[in-house]
Amino acid sequence: MNYRVAIDKNGTANELMRAYNVTGIPHAFVIDANGKIRYHGHPMEPTFANTLEKLNIELEETKKSKLKSFTADQLSAMSVKELKQILTDNGADYRDLTEKRELVERILRL
Repeated sequence: MNYRVAIDKNGTANELMRAYNVTGIPHAFVIDANGKIRYHGHPMEPTFANTLEKLNIELEETKKSKLKSFTADQLSAMSVKELKQILTDNGADYRDLTEKRELVERILRL
């Protein structure tokens, strides 16, 4: 499987299955970051994979948009740990960098 599976300790899945009249398994619900159900149905249907792919593309676009909204001053005000996390989240290596200024410059080039 190339997607995350959640564990439901609160019974939310049962509520969803009742609300959507789901009587059989397997049945997948794809819920986006805003809590909106983007798909429900059998996980082997092509629509399931297409929905996951579309959400991944949307997530990458959101990350890029957020990244471009940072100014050099905003980034400079962040901790080194925060800057390294931004680079990690965006698949950028920072192991060759030794100064905070270099981290900021690398982020601005992404």
